[in-house]
Amino acid sequence: MSENEQKENEKKNGAAGETPPIPKEEIVTTQHTVTMDGQEIPYTVTVGTILLQDHDEGKPKASVFFVAYTRDDVDGPARRPVTF
Repeated sequence: MSENEQKENEKKNGAAGETPPIPKEEIVTTQHTVTMDGQEIPYTVTVGTILLQDHDEGKPKASVFFVAYTRDDVDGPARRPVTF
């Protein structure tokens, strides 16, 4: 590999031994409605990232992205089904 190719590779992937930046843990919610069969259904969309940390070191080891769609007008939300 030429010196120029090596420099370009380091720009893309970070220099050898360089610690990658720690991603931020964030959650964003938005509210919407959809009409199905003439019925208006309100719902909330929640998206975000959760950091998984090494229990011993306390350092982030992974970042998990998620999306959740939740219907707002439901009685007994604790009894709704959950899908992963």
